[in-house]
Amino acid sequence: MFNPKGRTLKNFRRIALAWQAETDLERVVAAYSGRVANKWKHYYPIYGRHFGHLRGRPCRILEIGVADGGSLAIWRKYFGAAAEITGLDINPEARECEDKGTTIYIGDQGDRD
Repeated sequence: MFNPKGRTLKNFRRIALAWQAETDLERVVAAYSGRVANKWKHYYPIYGRHFGHLRGRPCRILEIGVADGGSLAIWRKYFGAAAEITGLDINPEARECEDKGTTIYIGDQGDRD
C-alpha cells in the first residue's frame, strides 16, 4: 500500500546511502533512524576489519563518550543481541540511552580513581 508519509527526502537519502554502502556497517548506519550518531565514514572499513568477526557472537563492547546514544544503537544493530554493550560518559543524562543489553556508566575517562 502507498504511504505518502514515508516518501520524505530523508528516506530517499537513506536509500541512496544504502545503495552506495561499501561495508556492512555503512549499510547499518544508512538504515538507522534513531538518536543522533556521529561516525566518520572513513572509519567504517577499519571497524569492519577489526570487529567484523564479532558480529552475531557474544562479545563485550565499550564506547567511551556516549553523547546522544546513537552510536550505541548502531553498535547494537551491527553486533546483534548477543553483544554486551557498555558506554561511559561524563554527562549523567547519558543514562537515558540505556537499553536491554546496553549499560551506561557515568564517569570521567581522565579520572584515575
